[in-house]
Amino acid sequence: MRFHSRTGASSASPLLAAFAVAAVAILGAGILASGSKERGLPPEAVQRLDEARTKPDPFDDSARSVPKPAATGPGGGAQSSKGYDASPADLLSEPDWVRAKELAAQADALMEEAAAAEAAGNNALFLEKAVAARTRYEEAAGLVVDWELDIRNEYGDGDVKVRVIVREITRWAKAIRKYRKLSGGSEE
Repeated sequence: MRFHSRTGASSASPLLAAFAVAAVAILGAGILASGSKERGLPPEAVQRLDEARTKPDPFDDSARSVPKPAATGPGGGAQSSKGYDASPADLLSEPDWVRAKELAAQADALMEEAAAAEAAGNNALFLEKAVAARTRYEEAAGLVVDWELDIRNEYGDGDVKVRVIVREITRWAKAIRKYRKLSGGSEE
């Protein structure tokens, strides 16, 4: 006796699939035709369902594409996207800020020397200059880190002078992170 192995789908499979699709369609149509799904639910459950339908969907991505409202300044009203000027005129003349900017200028010069040394293939000089620059940036940031938080809280992130300060400190922080793993070399 010889048995034939099946290599394909049975000829009844398409017919069964068609019956399954028809059954699902009939059941779905019956549910829609029967009216409210809440039939048989207690009134408080129906009320909770209605409330849930009126609330925004937290998983709806369309809400994330809506632009954020304009920044508000310390005065309370909506301000221009370019910012506002609520801080004192001499904010950028703060002694710690001036000293921090001087240290950052020294660090910038050291970074240029480090880049030149790296381009020339002098790894020892690169390491020395990069570590010294990182140290200067750290000193500069250390001078103004608390002050930065204070002025951000007092005048807001939309203040033009505060934005200048935050942008500069962020630049220093990026350099610190970039060279954080370097060690050795003599620090000037």
